[in-house]
Formats: sequence, C-alpha cells, structure tokens
Amino acid sequence: MSAGVAFAPGSVRKDHGKNYGFVTFGWLEDRKSAERLLAAGGGSLTLTSAAPRGGSSAAASAGGDTAAEAEARARRDVRDAVTPLWRLPYLAQLLQKRGTVVAALQRLSANVQQACGGGGQVPAWVGQAASRDGLACPLVGVVASPVLAGYRNKSEFTIGPGADGALTVGFNVGLFSEGFAAVSEPAACANVSAAAQALAAWTQAHLRAHSSLPAWDKRAGGGFWRLLLVREGGLAQVVRPDWRKLLVQPQEVGSEVSEVPHAHVLPRWQGQPPIAADAEVLVVVQVSARGRDHALVRSECTSLAAHLRAAAAAADPPMPLVALILQLHDGCSNCADAGAVTMPLEAFTPAPPSAPPLCITERMCGLRFRVSAESFFQVNTAAAEALYDLAGEWASQTDAADAKALLIDVCCGTGTIGLTLASRFASVVGVDICESAVRDAAANAELNGVLNARFVAGKAEAVLPPLLRDADPSQPCVAIVDPPRGGLHKSVMGALRRCSQLKRLVYVSCNAATLADNCVVLCSPAGPGAPFSPVKAAALDLFPGTPHIEAVLLLERQ
Repeated sequence: MSAGVAFAPGSVRKDHGKNYGFVTFGWLEDRKSAERLLAAGGGSLTLTSAAPRGGSSAAASAGGDTAAEAEARARRDVRDAVTPLWRLPYLAQLLQKRGTVVAALQRLSANVQQACGGGGQVPAWVGQAASRDGLACPLVGVVASPVLAGYRNKSEFTIGPGADGALTVGFNVGLFSEGFAAVSEPAACANVSAAAQALAAWTQAHLRAHSSLPAWDKRAGGGFWRLLLVREGGLAQVVRPDWRKLLVQPQEVGSEVSEVPHAHVLPRWQGQPPIAADAEVLVVVQVSARGRDHALVRSECTSLAAHLRAAAAAADPPMPLVALILQLHDGCSNCADAGAVTMPLEAFTPAPPSAPPLCITERMCGLRFRVSAESFFQVNTAAAEALYDLAGEWASQTDAADAKALLIDVCCGTGTIGLTLASRFASVVGVDICESAVRDAAANAELNGVLNARFVAGKAEAVLPPLLRDADPSQPCVAIVDPPRGGLHKSVMGALRRCSQLKRLVYVSCNAATLADNCVVLCSPAGPGAPFSPVKAAALDLFPGTPHIEAVLLLERQ
C-alpha cells in the first residue's frame, strides 16, 4: 500500500478468511496520509479506528464521556500506574504473587499431560501432581524482598507534558490508545530511589525554568527532551540475609507486615545517612535533535549538565554523579536501538574510541560488577542477592562432580550469576545478545579475578547449539537460564535437551507463564534427548508494590 508514497505503516496484518485487516502507524501524520490516499482512491474500502483489546478507543468515539474518562485516567494517582499493589499489605501482595507461580506450575503439569495424549507415557511427576493440588513440583514458598522502599537501582523517567500541559519528568499515566496520555511526577512512588527522585526533580525544575526546547509529545510526534534514565551502584542497603529467613509461607499471610524482615530507604535524598565511598550514579538524557540548531542543542545540553553537577555537589550528602550521557533518538517510542548515538552530555561531541566506557560499579554477592547504561542488571540489588544465592545453591547442589563441571549461563547479562558461581565449577561460559553487556561481563571477570569464565555475544539460539554440540561429552554440564519475558527460543531448548551431559538446569524467570510454556517443551517425553523433570520451585519478590514476581525452577534428569 505504501509503495511510492512518503509514509510507512508500522505493521500490517490480515487474518486468513477475514474481510478486514489492521494497519498501525508510529506517527499521526503517517496515518492521516494513508487515510487521504485511500479516500482519494475510491472503492468500497471502509476505514475505522480499531478499539484496543479490553476497552474502547477514544479516537473512534466523539462522545464526551469517553474523553472525560481518558482525562481522568491521565490525572489518576501515579502509584496506580507504577506500583498498582501499593494499597495492599505486603504479605497480601506476596500471597497474590505466589498465586501467579502456583498457576504456572499447575499449567506445566496439565500441559505435559495433555502433550502425552492417550497413548503416550505420562512421566511419574505428572501423576504425583494430583497430590500437590496440581503443582508440577513442590513450591518451597515466597522469598520476600529485604527492601520494600526505594529499592530500584535503575529508573526510567519520561519527559513529556503533564495533565496540565507543563513539562514533567516522571511516569506515563493514562493510555495513549485512549486519546489522552500524560506524565506524572514520581514523588509518591515508593519503589523509586532517593537518588532518582532527586535527579528527576532537579531536571524538571531546570527544564521548566531555563529550557527553550519542548518536551517530546507522542501525540504530536515532536519535541526535544524525551527520557531521563538513572542508574546507581553502591547505594543499595547492604542486607544479604539468608534467603531462608525471608521465606514466607501462605499460612503466614494473616501475620503483621512487620514480621517480614525488610529495610526502608528514606524518601528524599536530602538528609540521607552517609553513603559508601565507592557509590556511583550514572544519568542518561535522551533527546530528539532532528532538525534542531546544533549550537542551541549544545547550549541546552551543557546547561542541564552544569545544573545537575551543581545540584549533586550541593546535596547533603553530595551525590556521586560520575557520568552524564546524552543519547540521540528520533523514533516514535523512547525505546532506542542498541546502536543509538551516545556522547557525554557536557560536550555534545562523540567520545573518541579510546575513551574509557561510561559506566558504574555495583556490589553484589561479594563481587563488583561494571554496569553500563544499556546492560541488564537486576533492579533490586538486595533481593537479587537472595535470588542468586538460592539459584546458586540449586545449581551446584554441593556435588563434588560440580568441581569438574561446565556451567552454561544463558542470557548472562553482565555475568552476575555465572561469576558468583564460578568458584564452584571448573569453567563458566556466558551467552547474551547484548554486546555491551558481554563486554561488561568480561570486564567483571577481570575486575574480580575470575579466570575460568568467558562470555560470548550473540543470539542464544545461534550461539548455544554449536557450543553444546562441541562440548566435551565426558564433562558434566549444568545450565542456568535467565531469559527475558518472552522466554527461550525453541532452538535453545532443543540444544539443551540434546546435550546429554546436561543433568541439571535452573530456570530463572520474570514471567511465570513463559517459564511454564518453555518447561513443557523441556519436560515432555516427546522431543530430542531425554526430558527433564521439575524438582522444586520458589517465588522471589524483586518488585514490591507491583504484580511482578521472579520464579526459580530446578529441573533434573538421569
């Protein structure tokens, strides 16, 4: 449809046998151009604004009630958008999250039984699930977060118009698909750290008072200031309790919240207790500089950088602001490509290739980790320590054979899991699609004196099959997988099943539903190699106030 015209649809879809299809656009002007083109062409084609799933489209309705409802959502409490469970007592949150993992384990056993069909051999663990309320394996409980407030070491703030139209640094509320979206300040959000709260407030105050350039407005597809990202290292409370002491069973939900061990971070940076000498904060400011005067952009960026440096130095205690980065991005959403142009905010000039990387260092599990702006790192450092301690125990099992085993760390990120377990295994190989994360992982191995680990950049589905195929068949192998929300690629699961020396696999997931779906493939009798069996599972809360939960599942095979 778009051949020869000056616009391009974001996606086009038509289901077989249907007399209608869906076309989406990243920009409003592209949609209008398409509408004009189709209207001029005549014919019997009818154009209609599609309603989003589960709701009606404000754009498709001229009714005042719909517009009023959309505006009301844009003015709602920001906590309902960012931490929707904030009204629930913490133990009630844990019970709800436990239910998510329970449903996933029930789904795993039911779907494997279904996959076996009437004539297939049903694994013994599936038959035993009936005695566990349908669970594929025992669920040891829910591990509570040791920190309930200010726990995020990474915060991404949208810069855009608030409900009153003023430039605001915070979180989106309302839905763009409903015709009205706005940005609300993060001050009420308990999960945002004191450092991030302060940087958001300083940035907003400066831009409102001194900037002549507008905030990005997705509705209009234009603007300059887009995003503020804050990453911190060394500011998390040093807790690291035994994960068993944080374990909560469902019968404890009627207890007082204070019975769950936790720390509390002060909601404001001003007046914070002394911080660690090696604490560091990194800031990324994303802008759309397309069509802007170079001198003006440089002046605006250097002005903001100077303001943030001065505010950080004047704070009590002084904030250790070690890196200010500018990211250029002109796309519709704020999600920039991995290769987006970055440079020091003060200079507005790309750094030379010989310049050291702009990153921070975080401490976790007794090690130090270099974290760059784009690398994946768990956002709740204290709870992640409990997660990695548990996953490490289940992966190593204190088996003497592990001292000779290869540990495969799939979706390794900055190397956190593999490096914390490297002393228990003969060697570690980590795989991740993000090149900057792999560079960080290699640097982290050197930083911590770990000599038996190496890291490979690439898609796991491309790297893992030949890696496992070429592995020494006499060397035992253990794998830990920690994939993104979409789960593992089918070729990765096939490679894991085909690796005959792989006897133990620990699956760490931020999406219990995809964990269940992937483990159906890994545990069903049909398929390459011998199937795995689920042994035990745990739920771990890294995101208090939100519905999200981490799940850990131990799989083994003979």
